[in-house]
Amino acid sequence: MSKTKTRGLVIKEILSTERDYVEQLQLIVSYFKKMLEERGILTLDQCDTLFANIEELEELNRTKILPQIERKFQEAKENGSEVASIAMGDVFSSLATHLKVYTTYCANQPKALSLVNHLKRLPEFPALDETFRAHPKTNGLSLIDYIIKPVQRLCKYPLLIRELIRHSESTDPDYVALKEAEAKVAEAVLHVNTVQAQTEKEDEMRYKMCCDLLDSIDGAQSIERTKTLRLVREGELTKVDIKKGKSFPRYLVLFNNFLISAKIKKRKPGSKIEYAMEWIFWPNALVATNVADMGIATNAIELADKTRDKKALFCCATLEQKQSSIHDLCHHICHYRLPLLMTT
Repeated sequence: MSKTKTRGLVIKEILSTERDYVEQLQLIVSYFKKMLEERGILTLDQCDTLFANIEELEELNRTKILPQIERKFQEAKENGSEVASIAMGDVFSSLATHLKVYTTYCANQPKALSLVNHLKRLPEFPALDETFRAHPKTNGLSLIDYIIKPVQRLCKYPLLIRELIRHSESTDPDYVALKEAEAKVAEAVLHVNTVQAQTEKEDEMRYKMCCDLLDSIDGAQSIERTKTLRLVREGELTKVDIKKGKSFPRYLVLFNNFLISAKIKKRKPGSKIEYAMEWIFWPNALVATNVADMGIATNAIELADKTRDKKALFCCATLEQKQSSIHDLCHHICHYRLPLLMTT
């Protein structure tokens, strides 16, 4: 097969695969993400972890990259030109200027895949995954198959450029433009990979810090941990028993997928404070209620575990601390589609 004919086939492949990719991005946003939100499986934080900036990628490829390729085909058709004659160097040079948008998504990918593996262990996930695969547009593929699509596409762009260069004559004006585009795309991909590697190192350090913190709390050492674990906030609050008129200091540690309440086991001047776990709250089991000031309870939040019919009142030092605590609880632990915050 001649170089010209093969070049035309590669250009056609670029257009067809880009159209397919945009449809896949739209499916992730409008179907997978929406379905998981509606089923109440994800917290806000988990949703961010799983999908990162997918909407930004979908908009980029749908409104900028794909239309530019389609315009090239339309111009060739109007001019009666062969597909092989379409200049693609400027298209890929333009593409290179946008590829850094993929940095956030790719850097987040290890955490997203770890979360998918966690979701697979949930009792409700197999039926949901079957629903995903049964959708006519998913082609029988699962959630994880779609989550990795943007990373696969990013890796595909340099390969497509190389194929075009290989089947272009060195005397073709587009040959030089393609070589320049190849360098620009390679630089953009290198940037994405560098940031991803750095993010993985930072995540590993955060994970170790979380493990050390859990190991320091008596009774928390056996809690299952995943690589997505990270600390959101920690600090002392006051647990209040209104009926008895008593208050007790408590150490609360909020991670991105559970909350621990610990008693102060030992506190001596000049020595490290020792804690013992009293309670652990899991996502979707926690209901946070905004409580109006009453008696010794000021800036209070009621935390209830609906799976064990237990609840406790915790008071913050300030209204600002209460408001920020409520925000973090709702984002990381409480499921955001439920009426989590009620004013009593």
